[in-house]
Amino acid sequence: MNTGKGPKSRNMNSIQLIEKNLAELNSVDDLAVAVAKTLEQHNPEAQWILLKYKPGTHPFSVLFSNSKRMPKAEDLVPEAFAPWDSFYLENATEAGTSYLMLCSSEMDETAKEILETWQGLLRFGHRYTELAFDEKETESSNQFSQILHDVEALIDLFQNPEADREALLQRIDYQKRINKRILFYNRELELLPMRLPIGDLIHACLQKQNIDADKLSIDYVELTPKQIVEVDVELFDQAFFEILNNALIATNHDLKKIHIEIRKRVDAFQLILKEWLIVSIIDSGQGINPDFLEWVTMPYFTTWKNSGHTGFGLAIAEKILKAHQGFLEVFSTQGSVTTVNMFLPWFNDNAEE
Repeated sequence: MNTGKGPKSRNMNSIQLIEKNLAELNSVDDLAVAVAKTLEQHNPEAQWILLKYKPGTHPFSVLFSNSKRMPKAEDLVPEAFAPWDSFYLENATEAGTSYLMLCSSEMDETAKEILETWQGLLRFGHRYTELAFDEKETESSNQFSQILHDVEALIDLFQNPEADREALLQRIDYQKRINKRILFYNRELELLPMRLPIGDLIHACLQKQNIDADKLSIDYVELTPKQIVEVDVELFDQAFFEILNNALIATNHDLKKIHIEIRKRVDAFQLILKEWLIVSIIDSGQGINPDFLEWVTMPYFTTWKNSGHTGFGLAIAEKILKAHQGFLEVFSTQGSVTTVNMFLPWFNDNAEE
């Protein structure tokens, strides 16, 4: 018989305590900060720091600290926290966001219970939150609206007796290409990974596009072309092509204005250890309007639609990288340099099988 004094009752108390500190819930960060405030209230004598890790150029940020001055992530020295107690919540979101809760004293059972409740809420949220469904439905609705718009435009062209036959054929060809892109973007990707040297992979991708690797500037920073990578070769080739093709267009196919750089990056702090292989495609072309940067990986977004571009290139590249547990990063200065970073999990070829 459940008397209400067991674990379920304690978990409900933890949820209620967290809820009291939750002013709004617009993101998982809001929940994480509410948990940190709950822990501070439970043990105000201890110092609490909530560190967020999100893959990117500046991966670490401090979301909460009960010290007099909110520290910056770059000012934190990992060795200084060696005696601190910690709780690591890895991959709290699909985007790879992780959280590290640090406490200057040993966490007691109540604190651990609050943290476990937080973990349980996120696990539940992954599967059932309406926010996730809303985002997916919104994206699907946007795509459906665009399809209807394209079809209506095609019908209008057919019904126009003065329509140019060449323009009609071009419009039909565009619709065929965009239909193919939509189908690919919306299907589940099944990876067939294989291991091969990164140098061989890059050269194979270039060769498939009839590009002479010797005419391109390719640098391997603190690693060699023999470094092993584990990818679905066909899918990686497509992602690589989508990004390289944009660089070729931006530079009018001037290979001297395109640079490829391959390097390793390690993100480490306490229990957090993320190792990445980064393939960067850098072009000195037209650059991207800063107002457009946040949209460049969205389906249909393109500034080259008049030239027949579908706006799915970077969206597809990002989808492929996410399927590899990686991600995409885009930086640009209008009229100058554009850098697209492809992040792939580092493969430790020295690890035991």
